[in-house]
Amino acid sequence: MPTRIKRYCPLFFILVMTCIVYYPLPENDFLYYWDDQWCVINPYTSGGLTWENLYRIFTETHGGQYSPLNEIGYVLIYSLFGYSPAIFHLAGLGVHLLNVVLLYFFLSGLLTQSSRLTTMYNKQIVFLATLLWAVHPVNVEPVAWISASKVLVYTSFYLTGLLCYLKFIRTEKLSYYVVTLALALCSCLGKEQAVVFPLCLLLVDFVTDRGLLRLKTWEEKLPFLLLSLYMGTIPMLAQGFRREELDYPLIDRVVFAAYSLIEYLTKCLIPIKLSYLYPFPILPGYAMPFHYWFYPVVVVFVVCCIYLLRQKRIIIFTSLFFLIHLLFVLHIIPISRFAIVADRYLYLPGVGVCLLMAYLFVTIIHLKVKRIQFMMIVGLILYLCYLGCYTNYYVRQWKNSDSVKKELRELINEREDIKNMQELQQLMRNQ
Repeated sequence: MPTRIKRYCPLFFILVMTCIVYYPLPENDFLYYWDDQWCVINPYTSGGLTWENLYRIFTETHGGQYSPLNEIGYVLIYSLFGYSPAIFHLAGLGVHLLNVVLLYFFLSGLLTQSSRLTTMYNKQIVFLATLLWAVHPVNVEPVAWISASKVLVYTSFYLTGLLCYLKFIRTEKLSYYVVTLALALCSCLGKEQAVVFPLCLLLVDFVTDRGLLRLKTWEEKLPFLLLSLYMGTIPMLAQGFRREELDYPLIDRVVFAAYSLIEYLTKCLIPIKLSYLYPFPILPGYAMPFHYWFYPVVVVFVVCCIYLLRQKRIIIFTSLFFLIHLLFVLHIIPISRFAIVADRYLYLPGVGVCLLMAYLFVTIIHLKVKRIQFMMIVGLILYLCYLGCYTNYYVRQWKNSDSVKKELRELINEREDIKNMQELQQLMRNQ
């Protein structure tokens, strides 16, 4: 077998496994009354590739959303195939597969430039981290829900930008810097969460030992920071502040932030009972349940553990990568959000957790204690089988609007206090 082909066999295996777990996806329909009816099926999508329509896409917000590059993707699909849910779903899966490839090469480059481990060690970490991320069930929502495809789109440009930045670090060529800046802009035009890109660049600088105390390192980030500040104002002005969240006092929002952080971490490590919707635990004006006050304590404990392991740069990198990409959905800043957490927000942050799990697993395996090696390998195989089977099952749960409404009815039965929420009322009226 040629060396070049053999080199990419692990990546090919990951792509095949991803296709297998997502194979039911093309049979899914649009989720009418769950945002597809206005996010996807709208005058912009059906307006075609005309200058007038493109101008509107780039200069107007729609339903509090500003994702022009994602909308252009819809326009292209509609122009070629019409409103075919199968094609829209296949396009989403295609972008996810592209992101798997981009992640594989980004992690390979990152560990090569930052790790003091052997090449074989790095390859094992990259393979396992990418495989975990590719088949993880928390990623089903942005792949199976067409309206959430903006998460896939912004991640594609984001990871490509990080790849170019690694090239810039290695070569110091201005062209790579300019392309990285352009890709950061494209990522922001895909989804507003990309505004944390300059923070991620600093994190890459840290793990590659570029020197965070150098003035040049910070000067390089100034154009990215200005871009993020400008692009970040657009969705905030479009969405505004959610009245209900403004009614929560700051101390409650701090508890919500800790709760969200622990929930996101738990869903990455042990994905069970994933849902379309995770409402706030209480409505404004209600007292915070006592057990929620333990979440800030848990967060402080986790931070202390990470601090004690601060000499391990990869642990600091993975932890901060996870946190940075969740900053704007932790409710400290009360922007418009109906749910306290959402699986789709874990799509990119989950990379940090998967990389950390892979690093810890490979490190333990290399201790060469046979009994531990056997237990770890068996445990990993079972864990991967669970992730793959759950992903395959969960893809089917996103089949159509009826499957969404069925779960929401169960949720309403459990939470009487949310029955009168405007968003739920509007959805359930369309049964």
